[in-house]
Amino acid sequence: MTEPPSMRIAAELRAQIERGELASGERVPSAREITRRWGVAIATATRVLAALRDEGLVRAVPGFGTVVLDRRETGCSNGACATSSTAWPPTWAARDLRDGGLPSPILSTNH
Repeated sequence: MTEPPSMRIAAELRAQIERGELASGERVPSAREITRRWGVAIATATRVLAALRDEGLVRAVPGFGTVVLDRRETGCSNGACATSSTAWPPTWAARDLRDGGLPSPILSTNH
């Protein structure tokens, strides 16, 4: 039995994150980009992004897109990303709650 397209595409993007090809703070392909690049339905592309979010590898930033989280926050190290439920919630969630839900430093204008 073959792997579903959403799992195959998520694995490709996960590997790019693990290798550092998609760096912390960098946008991952949008659902529309995924549909064009891999020739899949929008529902499949949405499942891809949801899987990466569920693993704590990316975060949706309203008005900006979906970005790669810092490797220290995702549990990724030495080319391996934590995919178990113990990696959830990632530390950015606690930090955002502590800071009153302010935007992450990725979008901060205070450099």
